[in-house]
Amino acid sequence: MLGHHWAQQDHLFLFVYVRLPVFWAFVVSQSQPLKRTCKKFRNWEHCMNKHPVTLLSLAGSMAFQHGSYAVLTVVMCNMWTLGGAGATENYQFGSELNGGITENLTSPPEAAPGKPHILFVLWDDFGWTGAGYHPQAVDGPAEIRTPTLDSLVRSGINMSRHYVFYCCSPTRSSIQSGRNPIHVNVLNADPDVWSDASNPDSAGAGIARNMTTLAAKMVAGGYRTHFVGKWDCGMATPDHTPRGRGYHTSLSYFHHENSYWTMKDTGSCNKTQIADLWVAEEDGFEGPAESYLTLCPENYNRTTGLGCVAGSKATQADRGYEDRVFAGRVESIIQAHENPEKNPLFVFWAPHLVHTSLMVPSEYLDDFDFMMSTDKQGPVWSHDPPNLTAIPFEGHTRQLYAAMVHYADTVLGEVVDLLVQREMWNNTLVVFSTDNGGAIYGNGSAGGNNWPLRGGKGSNFDGGVRGCAFASGGWLPHSVRGTTYSGLVGAWDWFATFSELGGVDPTDLRAAEAGLPPIDSISIVDVLLGQRRSGRRTTLLLGTEPTDGYADGSTVGGVLFLDATGLLWKILVGPVRQSCWTGPRFPNRTTNFISSDWVQNCTTTEQHACLFQLDVDPEERRDLGSLPENQDRVQDLLALLDAGRRTAYNPNRGQTDPRACARALELGGFWGPFIAA
Repeated sequence: MLGHHWAQQDHLFLFVYVRLPVFWAFVVSQSQPLKRTCKKFRNWEHCMNKHPVTLLSLAGSMAFQHGSYAVLTVVMCNMWTLGGAGATENYQFGSELNGGITENLTSPPEAAPGKPHILFVLWDDFGWTGAGYHPQAVDGPAEIRTPTLDSLVRSGINMSRHYVFYCCSPTRSSIQSGRNPIHVNVLNADPDVWSDASNPDSAGAGIARNMTTLAAKMVAGGYRTHFVGKWDCGMATPDHTPRGRGYHTSLSYFHHENSYWTMKDTGSCNKTQIADLWVAEEDGFEGPAESYLTLCPENYNRTTGLGCVAGSKATQADRGYEDRVFAGRVESIIQAHENPEKNPLFVFWAPHLVHTSLMVPSEYLDDFDFMMSTDKQGPVWSHDPPNLTAIPFEGHTRQLYAAMVHYADTVLGEVVDLLVQREMWNNTLVVFSTDNGGAIYGNGSAGGNNWPLRGGKGSNFDGGVRGCAFASGGWLPHSVRGTTYSGLVGAWDWFATFSELGGVDPTDLRAAEAGLPPIDSISIVDVLLGQRRSGRRTTLLLGTEPTDGYADGSTVGGVLFLDATGLLWKILVGPVRQSCWTGPRFPNRTTNFISSDWVQNCTTTEQHACLFQLDVDPEERRDLGSLPENQDRVQDLLALLDAGRRTAYNPNRGQTDPRACARALELGGFWGPFIAA
């Protein structure tokens, strides 16, 4: 009977032609969802490589609808080929990567000892005071314990003038795209925004789709690329995910934050809280990371996670604490990397730590109990279920933050140890940065501190934009270890640096074709190798989210300029938030101030801008903008600022799109792409 039914089908024995384009051309032609999924690819095979599960599940559904056992057999054969005994061991990109652009290859630096493994570590909301290698001014037991960071700085290069944007998504977009935030993204928008009226290549949060990203460059250079942690560079389409940007694998979340324990986002869809954890595996699967999701009962401890259990695929330690899961993923990547002496590895590791909400395993929190007598006690704000709004609970904010910093430092140390064990350390370059300064807002409820710098996250004073950063690793020559580089560096300069190390021209050819801004990245390979060459950065524009206080909605709020004599000048315009300083022990039991109440207006009738000489006044305590002898300098710097404004890129990103929630519910309560590619 079955054979008789097959004999009556038009597609008899099509499974024999499982790899023929004619079969998949037919399948795609019969399904509108398949058409939408595959329309951007040159042929079905590229679509299959990009979206195997989606393509095959839709084809299978079509087979059932048409009663075609032959088609269903073909689908099952493909499923077996992709996910069974015949599965490809490692995911490989086809010509769909970066719009099919062929990168121009170059020769790696002659002085470099081969292409290094690269580990980029980007901590979240890590304040200047949180680094143990910065001077501490607190008597008694050490409140800051970062032995791994301290050791890496001692054996590396301290980047003492490494600048970032003052909040999350713009910095992350700039690093991935090689652009100053004013040329890629100055909005800390949620990833569920979209505008059908906008150019579909520039709508949505994060990076424009026609901009080449760092991972695509590293793939062209022969690197195996992996992303782990906070993405915050867009989500709207499959092109916006880490894999869509060139990472072979990823385990990440899309929003600014989620719960360290449940991985749920701070928002909700139809009163259902949505998990924010997405995975792209080596076998080609990309979708909700359900097997990595930590499970917590309703009455679990929101701070320490007591009662929670790690997901089946996640590292089981620390009750499924998110940054233990991420660290475990990094370790598994390093363990599984084959032939490291021949195959370079690129890992971008962006922990959730130390962003709010303040949560950490009790074993680490208890080590800092001695801080409680001087600490600020609650409320600490949490955005965790079952409540769908922020709820206060009692806690000691400085203690929690210190414990979280120590946790992040500990797992970083474990990864360094693994690189040593695998004999990869001597050919590894580690780059560390924060995405912005520590958060001092909320009356100290976020736990951050940037003493002695002025301001914090959300401000263009140095407390918000001068990031903790260094380069380290066994790949660095001995001559540069234990040194400090005080030249200007933008976080986006690592794009050209890594491209040069990988033997790839950093020029963004795809963006040029689309008429988008070019990269701003300047390679500092010479700094890493202890050489000197011309072309180092002397100017750095400070971006800002457009506000009514800035002329014409400007997205440029300041300029840093290193003059020929080595003097470092900084000019700020408009209203500058968080015009304040904290103390060395902040927050504390006497803390009672709202940093957002302190605003300095740097554009007045009497004065055109605020001017600081940072090389002698790093705390920005003396405004020199009104002094007669500085008026020529002020005008020169304002000219640089105005020139930057004329090149700014700030397209219509759109508004919150209801399709994001609809798609999240279709995905079983997980955030993911919601606009067809």
